[in-house]
Amino acid sequence: SFENAVKAYKKYLIKNPKDDVAHFNLGRAYNKLNDDKEALKSLQQAVKLKPDDTEYQTELGEILIKLAQYDEAVRALKKALEVDSSNLPAEEMLEKAEAGKKRVNFGIKPKLPEQKVAPRENPRPKPTAKTDAEPKTEPQPKTNNSNQ
Repeated sequence: SFENAVKAYKKYLIKNPKDDVAHFNLGRAYNKLNDDKEALKSLQQAVKLKPDDTEYQTELGEILIKLAQYDEAVRALKKALEVDSSNLPAEEMLEKAEAGKKRVNFGIKPKLPEQKVAPRENPRPKPTAKTDAEPKTEPQPKTNNSNQ
């Protein structure tokens, strides 16, 4: 499981803090667990240790897009493309990052993973057979018809 991978990499990195591959794999495991903030930290460390690795830069760009950090994503993805101009995933993500920047510049707020929108509740109660089948009239006073 990815939880076990996270534990194993964290333990390993205590003794091997300069292992860029371990930081990268830890970041990917966090990404699979949707822990974007921890994924970001691990991927930033991998990139710091090996800045010219296009796979690291691309993965970092992906996380930055998820976190709506578009300027940083653009920088990481451009760096990946400087090293390898045929990196199609980096090229596609760069387009997403630039589109995200444009949306922000137009004042459209991005939806972050933590900002899941709760379903709206209907302000009106659902009709029930009993209450809606009966007419909504006030009870009329009974008249004594025996005197007529």
